[in-house]
Amino acid sequence: MPLYKIIRLGHHPGVLEKEALLTWQAAMITLTIFFAQLFLVLEILPSTTLKSDTIHSISDFLILFGATLVATYAIRASGSNGRTAKKWFAYAGIGILILGAISVFSEALERLDNPVSIKNEWLMVVGFIGGLGNFWAYKVLSKIPRHEQSHSHKVANLHVLCDMGLSGIVVISGLTGWLFGWVRADAVLSLIAAPAMISIAVVLFLEILDD
Repeated sequence: MPLYKIIRLGHHPGVLEKEALLTWQAAMITLTIFFAQLFLVLEILPSTTLKSDTIHSISDFLILFGATLVATYAIRASGSNGRTAKKWFAYAGIGILILGAISVFSEALERLDNPVSIKNEWLMVVGFIGGLGNFWAYKVLSKIPRHEQSHSHKVANLHVLCDMGLSGIVVISGLTGWLFGWVRADAVLSLIAAPAMISIAVVLFLEILDD
């Protein structure tokens, strides 16, 4: 069944149809978060913690889009093709996370010596709104009971929850800089966010291998 038909389903879709619809909705939420954060990072808030969260958002989208494909292929009785597509999208998301973590870590080290002025009150607000977006995506995915979720759906859930954690780091960075005027807060917390991104990538890789 084509994706556009799934999105236009009636009030009583089956589990697979519902999973495809919900993962697609969550993917659109994370894609919106990504573009909003990307604009802010490039134009207004040169924050490395926000950069890490932005990178994680596009990785979220790829994994959620892959989960949508998996459910769609399963509906069309092409399960093996669906699993292959999901893995490629998941590997792409994991690769982006690893490369992003290296970039964030390198930039954070540089900013320890050369701090950049950041509007910390805005960084705090943006991190909070990003976290709310992640929570919204998580609630959308959670509309299917855990015992009915496919492995792909559970991986997508995990990824969104981890992104919520990174949004928390962004909030802490902005709050610390705003309250105490600590100009290196963003760089120091980015040195925590980068290893966290690598850890998330490893966990996701092991999840995908187990699928």
